[in-house]
Amino acid sequence: MGEEYGHEETRAQLAAALERAMVAKGMTQVQTARALGTDQPTLSKVLRGRTSSISLDKLMSWLLILGRSVEIRVFEPADPGRARLTSIVPQDVDA
Repeated sequence: MGEEYGHEETRAQLAAALERAMVAKGMTQVQTARALGTDQPTLSKVLRGRTSSISLDKLMSWLLILGRSVEIRVFEPADPGRARLTSIVPQDVDA
């Protein structure tokens, strides 16, 4: 299970939402990393789009820590052979 299911795109969208949450809260990368229980270099890599080494679960957990809600919806697609992960992250979400 990998890119063909939309994981990379979803990770990128969650990372962008993470950055928007950080900016909306007026936090630096160092402050944010500390709040998230990681280090600043790791957070910086994620914010620059290097997300393949971080799980969707971790990104969602980080968003929750920063006060964002995360919704997961499971449904049967019209074409069962086309199951995939899709994320919808509004661009204008602020604190």
